Amino acid sequence: MEKPRSQQRSTKGVTDNFRRRKNTFMEKADELRSEFGCDIYVLGRRNGKLFNYTSRDGPSWPLSLTEVDQSYPRPERYTPASFLKRGTKSLLCEGRKERNNRMVRIEDFQTGNVMGAEG
Repeated sequence: MEKPRSQQRSTKGVTDNFRRRKNTFMEKADELRSEFGCDIYVLGRRNGKLFNYTSRDGPSWPLSLTEVDQSYPRPERYTPASFLKRGTKSLLCEGRKERNNRMVRIEDFQTGNVMGAEG
């Protein structure tokens, strides 16, 4: 049984919107590389399909999670909770004011290990 025509258009619109936003996101990552000399690695997955952007090739990039955890100064890590709105300020802005406020929870989806939980 086929989906109604209105649902087919809706799915196509969602796919097109995702494609445009993904491309814009990758362009912004490349702008960070070119304008500020950042090393960037982005990995995403949607519907089981992976996509990524890397600013440089080589065996030393991207860093392993162990290398990231051992780096100093401590890395800034972001999760969806980092961008939740409270009034007009995001939690991300408030977290920067208090250095001891760890708002980030990193979960390794392959092993289930949780690192950097709030506390």
